[in-house]
Amino acid sequence: MAEKNEIDRWRRSLEEAESELNEKDKQLDEMRLLYCEHVSTLIRQHDHNNVLADDLLSFNKVSRDSSDFKVLKKTLVQLVKKSSATAISPAGSQDISRPEPGPDPDPSQFCASLISEILYQLLEKISLPKDLSDRLNLLKKQLQKGVTMEKWASLLTEMSDMASFVQLKINHERLDIEVFLKQVTGRLTELDEYIQGSQSHFERSQINSKALGDAVKMEMQNLVSSAEGDIDITALKRQIQNGLAAIENHIDGYKKTETEHHLAANEEVKKLLGRLAELEQESEGLKARVQKERMQAQTDTLTGIANRLGYDQRLAQEYARWKRFKTPLSLVVWDIDYFKCINDDYGHAAGDKALKTIATLLAGNVRETDYLARYGGEEFVLIMPGATAASAKRVAEKLRKTVAGSGFHFKGVPVSITISGGIAEFAEGDVSSSVFERADKALYLAKKNGRNQVVIDGDK
Repeated sequence: MAEKNEIDRWRRSLEEAESELNEKDKQLDEMRLLYCEHVSTLIRQHDHNNVLADDLLSFNKVSRDSSDFKVLKKTLVQLVKKSSATAISPAGSQDISRPEPGPDPDPSQFCASLISEILYQLLEKISLPKDLSDRLNLLKKQLQKGVTMEKWASLLTEMSDMASFVQLKINHERLDIEVFLKQVTGRLTELDEYIQGSQSHFERSQINSKALGDAVKMEMQNLVSSAEGDIDITALKRQIQNGLAAIENHIDGYKKTETEHHLAANEEVKKLLGRLAELEQESEGLKARVQKERMQAQTDTLTGIANRLGYDQRLAQEYARWKRFKTPLSLVVWDIDYFKCINDDYGHAAGDKALKTIATLLAGNVRETDYLARYGGEEFVLIMPGATAASAKRVAEKLRKTVAGSGFHFKGVPVSITISGGIAEFAEGDVSSSVFERADKALYLAKKNGRNQVVIDGDK
């Protein structure tokens, strides 16, 4: 029964994963339509000054921090309304502070650049199988460089192919599990047949036992009747001998029948045990594969530490434990300082190396009970069970200094890498998202105050 429940749970998990993938496809289509509808309008209506840059940066931050398409759409529509209000001056007035407009930009190129950036942030949040990591990284590098309108067709085809590959992989795994479930059903049917056969054997044994008892009783009654009658000794001896021989024949027949049933039952048991051993081996193999793929799904392919999915699941566990036992629990959100400059000045290979180096340094210097994950892009998050905000800051400061003093080089050139951190401790009435938001605000304050520092939520 436990095996069947486990199999049912796997099947439900697979169905949920397939449903989630289909929902992601729908949301991606919705995102594409959203951009086509609003982004070009946003670009046409803005002045060619810093307002456009500020608004696009604002929208980029929303797209990085949120995967909720309703939030993205609401933000984008608000920007369009804002730009419309700014672009139209009141009748009879002249806005003398507005600079002379320069040459009109190419709206399609602006649109392509913006969509490239947002799609890159979207891909950062998606966990794909390990065998797709090379294609995913290549796609992300293309998006980082910026994709022209002429290359959109091939890029979208590549994304579609990747989605199709994931769908095929899910279908293949579903077929594997269906085959396994059929095998389990067959084994259970055989077990049921054996149990029914055992019941029939027991019933037959009872019938045979009763028949033997009745036969022996009848022969004994015949002997008693013979002894009571007027008969000579010779005839009595002969009757007793015949009666005993008949009883012996009944017993031999009973033994023979029971022996045949016992041998048949033993053969069935051996066959059943063999099938159950095969089933157990297949089950263990499936468990190992599911566990391996679950670990891969929760691991960031670039850095080797946990990804956003792993973080979400671990935080849910720690949050439930905190709710029950009320032991301290803190969250540290990290961000690499000037990471875009590293990419721009030294290339994305340097950025990838910086990410891997920082992940290794952080993972190698946290406590065994801590949980480190790459949240997305250049952000990391550290779950610290049993730590107050003050004790978390002591650990975070050591980590910050370790990264700052790492002596990072790229192709023999020293490159300064530092990190900033924001800390928030769980308090009564908190939920996981609110604590993350407070830690993220503390991180923003650390950036604002000069970077390469750690700030606790509530500090000035």
